[in-house]
Amino acid sequence: MAWEDAAARLGTGALVAGLRALEGTMKKGQFKRLVATTAAEILAVHPDLKPKKARRWARRATGTRPWKKAKLGVKKAVETAAVAAVTAGAAKAATKVAKKPAVRRRLGAVRARSKEAGS
Repeated sequence: MAWEDAAARLGTGALVAGLRALEGTMKKGQFKRLVATTAAEILAVHPDLKPKKARRWARRATGTRPWKKAKLGVKKAVETAAVAAVTAGAAKAATKVAKKPAVRRRLGAVRARSKEAGS
């Protein structure tokens, strides 16, 4: 399995998109700590790293201390970001499809029929 397939299955893109969606909604310091905590949690999954070392590496990489325990507000914010990322992905895909000429012709025909039926 290629690493791209594995990353797609894990939803790495969705995680990054979720964090980017949250960036403007949080204070800068809180956002930095969220990124540090996320990095620490991901590093802790590595088989050769213990949680303490993962937290230390995340702190060095981000320059901010990760939260020891994820607070309920942070969990809810991450869940909201994940939902927002999925919704944004669906909207982006729908926009791509709607830009295709064949789809635009069909939409135009459906709109014309609805106008005729309405008058």
